[in-house]
Amino acid sequence: VGCGCLHLLASSAQADRLSGRPNVRLPGTGESPAATFTLDGLRDAMRLRSTTYRHALRTTAITSLLFAVVEIANLPNGEWAALAALRVLRPQYGATTQRAWQRVLGNVVGGTCAAVVIAGIHSATALAALVFVVIAVGFALRPVNYAFWVLFGTPLILLIGDITDQGDWHAAVGRIAMTIVGTAAAVVGHFLFLPDWEANRLPGQLGRAADKTADYLDAVLAHVADPTA
Repeated sequence: VGCGCLHLLASSAQADRLSGRPNVRLPGTGESPAATFTLDGLRDAMRLRSTTYRHALRTTAITSLLFAVVEIANLPNGEWAALAALRVLRPQYGATTQRAWQRVLGNVVGGTCAAVVIAGIHSATALAALVFVVIAVGFALRPVNYAFWVLFGTPLILLIGDITDQGDWHAAVGRIAMTIVGTAAAVVGHFLFLPDWEANRLPGQLGRAADKTADYLDAVLAHVADPTA
């Protein structure tokens, strides 16, 4: 009992010494205020210092450029380049490059397998059964790693199209080529257009994490000192 009293007194003294920081309620002790829409919040979200806004501008610029290039050059299956860029681009450059390698490898391996199957199997029934297997395995492995979904998703799309237009394995080759083009454009475009490096955001994120930790410690000590408050 004596140790418990001393601990409570020490916690109370620590809580009294914390000053200058607003008390925050512990989780579960109150309802969080609902987010409200304000013009100031909208202006803050649409400034270049916003990571999300820079990502939106970057994605729009890169995909628009890709659409223009494939339209002017009249490239077959050119829409796959824009789709690949949309799937690869992430607000962080590190995440973008990681997705890029996964998408390129998955499309090359999956697309090659699909091309071989399309060239060798001309039975709609056999293709439908194979599509069922690919769907089951692809969705089962999707939570494990994004690369698995790309690996099985690519032949899935190509095999579904081959059921109605059998023997056209050129679509698989075109998709592989356009995926590489779109992925390369995403990586290079992220590097050149409004780059947002994680190292530049680290000091601010560490500062905010320290503030939140101090707020939480303040709330815990205040609750220990006076549980009825």
